[in-house]
Amino acid sequence: MKKISLYIGATIFLLLLGACGNSGSAEQEGAQQNDGVVHISSVDSDAEVWDYIANSDAAQEAGLEIEVTEITGGTQSNNAVADGDVDANAFQSIEYLKSYNEESETNLIPIATTYMEPMGLYSDKYDSVEDLPNGAQVALADNPANTARGLRLLESAGLITLEEDFDDGLGTPDDIAENLKNLEFSLIDDLTGPRVLSDLDLIPISNTVALEGGAKCIRRCYLS
Repeated sequence: MKKISLYIGATIFLLLLGACGNSGSAEQEGAQQNDGVVHISSVDSDAEVWDYIANSDAAQEAGLEIEVTEITGGTQSNNAVADGDVDANAFQSIEYLKSYNEESETNLIPIATTYMEPMGLYSDKYDSVEDLPNGAQVALADNPANTARGLRLLESAGLITLEEDFDDGLGTPDDIAENLKNLEFSLIDDLTGPRVLSDLDLIPISNTVALEGGAKCIRRCYLS
């Protein structure tokens, strides 16, 4: 199995319900946890990181009791914060957050950063981006923020050029200024990326999804 990986980093933000601009209703206030425990939602392998933090000496020394809940899917995780089912989550880039707020008419805001989450280019068919044929089939995540991240990654790999006013939160393939290899694009649920690699030529996949799907990397290039 061949994989191409060219990584792009994006800061993950921790979101707290208390900072939500639309959380003032009595129903939502009643939904918030008041048991002295910080309830955090996370996804897949990221949840393992938070479980480690919850059981760390540093958390105990700070007097923090943290309970981690696994919620699959970014929209579902943000909905849980907005509805008061959890206090915070940690999984997304700022661009993803902006897109969610616009689509759901909420006002979740970041209160802290955690760690850098990379995205890579993966292929089962080719060893490098230089080997991609003209008209290669490329899949992008079907949520706006990760669509834009994937396009930025393709640009960094020298496969496309984006318009100068490209929106890093809502950009689409329509914003490509130059498509050097006439790549053909389709949108997929980003969680399915590793499972459909054999059907496509290239897919940008985030680190957590790639790890859970068993995809491995052969080349990395970290970008700011």
